[in-house]
Amino acid sequence: MLRSKPALWRARTEALTFLRRERPAQIEVIQQLFTLADDCIDAYEVQADNPYSKVCGLTTLKAKNLAHGMYSLALDGLAQEAGALARPFIEYTELLTYFRMLPEAVNDALVGELPSAGASGRKRLKVSTSGIDSI
Repeated sequence: MLRSKPALWRARTEALTFLRRERPAQIEVIQQLFTLADDCIDAYEVQADNPYSKVCGLTTLKAKNLAHGMYSLALDGLAQEAGALARPFIEYTELLTYFRMLPEAVNDALVGELPSAGASGRKRLKVSTSGIDSI
């Protein structure tokens, strides 16, 4: 059993070695993105008594954790499996856009009454084409 333990981490070690040697700029960007996500979460946490900050902070945390899971799985040679986390990651990032465009929607999130992805997309489209917000 001890012999299989090093094989468990071999793909990750080889991937990180390759990235550090051949793609140092890309690995630096990934690290900066995780740091930025942590900074955003910390900023929301400071204002956690505000419902908007509370909901957006938790949503950002969930998105970051999913991104970390995808990155970790890819490093382990399981990029196809990491794709299973892509859909919920996209949904959380879309939720952040929805909350930015319709801040009052966090109240719906707090009581578990968010609209479906299609309905929230239509609301975002309506808001963005009405000139209230530009992306």
